[in-house]
Amino acid sequence: MISKRLPRRPSTSSGLLAMTGLLCLLVGVIYAAGWSGIFSIKKIDCLVDREKECSAEIAAELNKYLNKNLLTLRPGQIENRIMATERLAQSAKADLILLDSLRVNITSRRAMAAITTAETVRDQVEVDKDGVILGKSENTEGLPRLVWPEISNWPIENPVPENIVRAAIITILAGDRFRLEGIARVESRESMIMTLGTGEKIFLSLAKDPVAQMAMLQVVLNQARIEGKLIQEIDLRFDRPVIR
Repeated sequence: MISKRLPRRPSTSSGLLAMTGLLCLLVGVIYAAGWSGIFSIKKIDCLVDREKECSAEIAAELNKYLNKNLLTLRPGQIENRIMATERLAQSAKADLILLDSLRVNITSRRAMAAITTAETVRDQVEVDKDGVILGKSENTEGLPRLVWPEISNWPIENPVPENIVRAAIITILAGDRFRLEGIARVESRESMIMTLGTGEKIFLSLAKDPVAQMAMLQVVLNQARIEGKLIQEIDLRFDRPVIR
């Protein structure tokens, strides 16, 4: 007696495994497409005999990307973009070196861009590569406004001048803690001035720690309120605050 073999049903586990694999592949494609959109880098044909030219092209592409997306990028995206650029340079055998200070430089550039694009900023002044004010606004008591008009063209390899970085940090910290009247202004390489919404003029040092100065300013204001004193000016450029 010949027995007929029935067709074997496909295993449920193997079918489930296949569907899972297909799903993972689909998710992987979507994920890769999304991240490649964020961190895509212009394809540059590099030849070994023109390493320096290739390096300049790659650096320029990174600089262009960061300037365009400076205010929208998260720190993690910046890190990934830098690493992707480094990998591209290595694969192209380009002599491109991204300094460790680049991340700090980007942070300071973000701070300056935030001030430059603030709604309250209307007048711009010229600042040279060392942070020296070249022009002044006539309607701000002869003091220039804190603006970095060349932020989008600043070479990413060069650090933003320290006095400009400190001025940016002080302005941001002060804006978070106090209500400011008008725009903070750089007085010189060593000092800046800002006016609080309550009328007090504050002189600050661009050589001292911004956080420590903000803490001292808060202490002075609190003490004045407790004692009922009227203050016109607070000078924090010295070892001890000068109150007028």
